[in-house]
Amino acid sequence: MRHAFARLAVIIAALTAPVAALAEPIATLTADGESYTIDVSRLDDKRWQFGTPAATGAKTAWHLDVAGKFAVTLTGVLDPDPSIAYALAVVDYGAPTTFGFTFFTPIVPTGTPNVVSSTLSGQLTDALGDGVSLTPTGATVQSSSVGGPLTNMGVDLGAGASHPGQVAPNSVYAYGPLASGAVTGPGPGPWTQLQVIAGFSLSGGGDMAALTGSASINPGSLNVPEPGLATLLVAGLAALVARRRR
Repeated sequence: MRHAFARLAVIIAALTAPVAALAEPIATLTADGESYTIDVSRLDDKRWQFGTPAATGAKTAWHLDVAGKFAVTLTGVLDPDPSIAYALAVVDYGAPTTFGFTFFTPIVPTGTPNVVSSTLSGQLTDALGDGVSLTPTGATVQSSSVGGPLTNMGVDLGAGASHPGQVAPNSVYAYGPLASGAVTGPGPGPWTQLQVIAGFSLSGGGDMAALTGSASINPGSLNVPEPGLATLLVAGLAALVARRRR
């Protein structure tokens, strides 16, 4: 009996371990075969954000500008509780570029049953009025997995989009909104990692893609309400779009 209580105590300790004991999140960008490390920093006592905090500790954005090729602005939250939410704005200056964003965070152990969901929305801007297109590099623009080992959550989403042009420069086209779930997630777990990948090719010529995406896994059955992750970064996305257009 004492051995049974000891094992139970170990399990409870693992499930209630503080977030600080978990490893740090990782985020990377690949663009036409080149790899870039995305800065990740603490937002508060448990969550992380993209970019380096300002002196005030306020939320900030990560930015990369490769002269003559592309510019990327990214903001978002990596939450071990567990969810990932991001907003990105990409300006593709020259020839069409292929982008791949990988967001990874350790999460509190989440077993079966669980509920998973994902969202994706945004807009495409045709800079020259000659057409704009976004093409997923995989089956979908956004894929979500839990691990380990990494196992697809079954809520991938995002088809390609193409607009032929012959309109005014800087014409804007909506992408989405799209949502998958809430649905019963994979088992058996317990899952201790969450990963989101956003991969697509953009049409170049100064065209822009601004996307907001999220993925989450929560313990429980389908009657558990899902958090509103889709709304987490709407204001931030609007600010990124305005900044990139200027």
